Amino acid sequence: MTREQYYKYIKIFLLGIAVLLILWGGYTILKRVTAGGISPFVNFIHASEFHLKVLKEKIGLHEKGSSLRSDLRIKDQQIAELNAALAQYQGLKTENNALRKILQLPPYPGWTGVVAEIIFRDPLYWNQNFKINKGLNDKVPIGAVVLSDGQVIGRIVQNSRHTSEVAMLYSPDCRIGVQIGSSEFTGICFGEERIIGQKEGKIRVDYLPRDLQVPAGTLLTTSGLGDFMPKGLPVANAVYGANGAVVQIQEQSRGYLNAAVLMPLNTIHFVVVLFSER
Repeated sequence: MTREQYYKYIKIFLLGIAVLLILWGGYTILKRVTAGGISPFVNFIHASEFHLKVLKEKIGLHEKGSSLRSDLRIKDQQIAELNAALAQYQGLKTENNALRKILQLPPYPGWTGVVAEIIFRDPLYWNQNFKINKGLNDKVPIGAVVLSDGQVIGRIVQNSRHTSEVAMLYSPDCRIGVQIGSSEFTGICFGEERIIGQKEGKIRVDYLPRDLQVPAGTLLTTSGLGDFMPKGLPVANAVYGANGAVVQIQEQSRGYLNAAVLMPLNTIHFVVVLFSER
């Protein structure tokens, strides 16, 4: 090998080492530059991932909240439906009890009893009159007595083919002949005045002897005079008047007394219309 060739190889070797050193340094610088340039994006990505995680958690909580609210609405609806069903059950129970009492009504030979439902009550005259779902087609006559739980509450004053109007004991249109206790004396029972709303009215029994002695609480029953109602149906009880006595004096000529109904009249749903078979 000549000297010139030897120096040539040495130069190539040194040149190769220099190239390697240059490449290594460039890689290091490039790595640092790359790391420095990418670092903000990496931080941004990490921050974005964190916020995305938080957002997912919030969305999950919102979805859970929405689901809970939906469940609560369903439960509220179910509770409302159960309350409605319970109210309907209570109404049916009340009607059933009323019908049972009607079915236990004792028979009255020669008289027909027709079960009827109240279909209308005027709120303005709630305790004065009502309409029932029986009329001329059911042979219900004007003047027939109307009962609830075996007690007189009024009588028929108007009717049509399918309905009838009942004047209650509080109404001046309801006039019934009554017997005073077990005595032989009778009078005419009627409502003293027209009342508005659900207030309780006053019942008067007129055309009595002025010297008649009647204890408070005496039962007044139907006199049976005429063909409109049988004798002995309970109507009302005698009560004390304004002066502390039961029998009051009217126009210095005759006596009268006040009476109280035997049952509340504002919660009735079913009645029995009793009329003669003749």
